[in-house]
Amino acid sequence: MTDTVLLYLVFGVMLVAAIAAILPTFLRARPNEAHEDEHAAFLRHSLREEAERLEAEYAQGLHTEEAYRSLREDLERRAVEEMKETEATKSRVVPVSLRNAVIGVVALMVCVPVMCYQLLGAPEVMLLVKDQQVFQGEARDVEQIREYLKVNEKDARAWVLLARRSVEKEDYRTALEAYRKGRSLNEKVAADPEVMLELTATILTLNERSAFPEAKELVKKALGADPESARSLEMAAIVMLTAEDWKGAVPYLESMLAKSNPDTPQYLRLAELLRDTKEKAAAQQ
Repeated sequence: MTDTVLLYLVFGVMLVAAIAAILPTFLRARPNEAHEDEHAAFLRHSLREEAERLEAEYAQGLHTEEAYRSLREDLERRAVEEMKETEATKSRVVPVSLRNAVIGVVALMVCVPVMCYQLLGAPEVMLLVKDQQVFQGEARDVEQIREYLKVNEKDARAWVLLARRSVEKEDYRTALEAYRKGRSLNEKVAADPEVMLELTATILTLNERSAFPEAKELVKKALGADPESARSLEMAAIVMLTAEDWKGAVPYLESMLAKSNPDTPQYLRLAELLRDTKEKAAAQQ
């Protein structure tokens, strides 16, 4: 799943969540509104009946003028209070119309993508950042590098990066092909001693005997670029010894011995290895 698909999937989930949050409120609002209207009508009807009964009793002479006015004022006061209480209850339950629900959903459809774009960036920008990581040699994910190479197949450095990340994953066959592809695309990459030594090490790891001539040529070129490189000398000696080219290994072992400290165990091991290699070279002739 690509990052772009993942981003839009998040948008979809957020939209569904928004609708799920709005619908219960929308469905609940209309019954509440109807209930409040019924309650208000019932109060008005009750107050009207009580007022009519008071008028009838006054007409029959059951109340004095003073008592009638007091009861009438009390009834009017109760009517005003009941009306205020009803209006206050209505204000607490705000009906949600279908139009408001649609407006809310549309607003979320706009706001959620904008917020995600602010936090994560546009899909194109996300891809640009990933491409930049590959271009700068900072990408760690092999699949990310492969995606980049689908569009930038001629980027020699990206092929070398793919090779290095493949070596880290011990996928030496992919690394071998990627190193060769990168060197074939760019002369500067092909002349890079570091790349040549890495390709040589990959050949040795795979024990590609058919590729030993290529490995020998690589270490010779690496030494030509930097004759003082201890790593190139060591790699050249290893290649010759692995290929059982004893005569070819002797000069490299001698150079390594000359650069070693005679007081170290390494010097003694190299001296012994050189002696054995010279004997094998003499027998090989």
